[in-house]
Amino acid sequence: MKVYGMFLMAAAMASAVSAGAGKICDMDPVPAATPAATPATEAPVTPVTDAPATPATEAPVDDTEAPVTQDDTTQQQGSAVAGEASTSDDATQQTTQQSTISGGEQSTAGTVSHAYSYTGVNCGGPGSYDQVTDIASCSKTPVTTSSPVSPLDTGVTLALRGPMTVYNIGVFVNTNGTWVKVSSYENGGAATNMVFLNNENIDYTGGGSPEGFCEADGTGVAQQSTPFSGTLASASNPGGGSIVASEATGAEVHIMTENKCGVDVECEGAYDNDGTAFQGWTGGKKIFITKLSMEEGGAPNVPAAWILPDQVTHSGQYGCNCRGKGPAGGCGELDVVEVLEKDTSYLATHYYFYDGKYNPGNDQFAKRPTDGPATYVTIIDEDYGVKVIEIGTDDFDFSCGSITNDVVSQWEAAE
Repeated sequence: MKVYGMFLMAAAMASAVSAGAGKICDMDPVPAATPAATPATEAPVTPVTDAPATPATEAPVDDTEAPVTQDDTTQQQGSAVAGEASTSDDATQQTTQQSTISGGEQSTAGTVSHAYSYTGVNCGGPGSYDQVTDIASCSKTPVTTSSPVSPLDTGVTLALRGPMTVYNIGVFVNTNGTWVKVSSYENGGAATNMVFLNNENIDYTGGGSPEGFCEADGTGVAQQSTPFSGTLASASNPGGGSIVASEATGAEVHIMTENKCGVDVECEGAYDNDGTAFQGWTGGKKIFITKLSMEEGGAPNVPAAWILPDQVTHSGQYGCNCRGKGPAGGCGELDVVEVLEKDTSYLATHYYFYDGKYNPGNDQFAKRPTDGPATYVTIIDEDYGVKVIEIGTDDFDFSCGSITNDVVSQWEAAE
């Protein structure tokens, strides 16, 4: 069993379920103060190419190490000491090539019922954050980024919290101008290029990450990668002071590709070398499509789907990481759809990055899908920005192996 900083995690979880709190994804229990608005009345946001200014960057920590550039840096490989990172001369950050999954072509955009755009200064862009280089000491060094969609151009993981039923997931990347499928999941356990993990692999002595394989229901600790059932339960012991998400806030999983850090690829930041650290989806052009329902459940009753840099969960999702706390999002957190405690009938979407100068979002993005599933499309596109939309429940064919550029353009243009 791996080790973890108990008090850091306990403090974060206690804050997350405090009375009156809204947002409890990761380290940020309080939602950004954004006005309630319906998608139909939202004004379009300036496209990325017209961004008027470079977003403010986060001040470096007191550290004697020189800053490195994310696009050019060598990635960090887990060393023999759990949580320590070392550089490799030929491990430069790049988009990891994934095997594609065959299937038909999605050539219709469907009906977009809700849309929110993160473009211009609201989609990140060049900036800086503090990357974890050693888990036990929580040592960090500043890194700079340069992509129009940084920091989400790095490897990212998709995180999910119950009460929730997951019907389908598809992940697409743009290769040679074509959007192709590289990962998929179908309710019941059938998955391709996906590993399901959680943060319950804990022994409290403080030297490593709590990340590990989960059981089929997203809880507990498994000894190997286990097929995911598709169901995430409500919190089993809310208010009981537990540091475990499945007991305090709702069962959680986060998903990675099958590329193992330090074996198949070199991953960014610090990670454990016990075989449970995997790379997320890399590159500046990727799409996540999820079909989910969020049934009513016991307190705190706040299901969510969100995207994080994989290095956050590698070092400690609720402890030492590059994400930070509150609006100052550090290496980034995109809340795709999240129920807030202040009104559990709606879904919010928010994006946090760098020093928090910009933290856009909408607390009433869409209605919560309690009686059946809804389908959400999340686009990260360095030629556009970041987009979250809801389409008709059955408007996307999850058996398809590619999406036409015209469909993606229609999704990006939707208001």
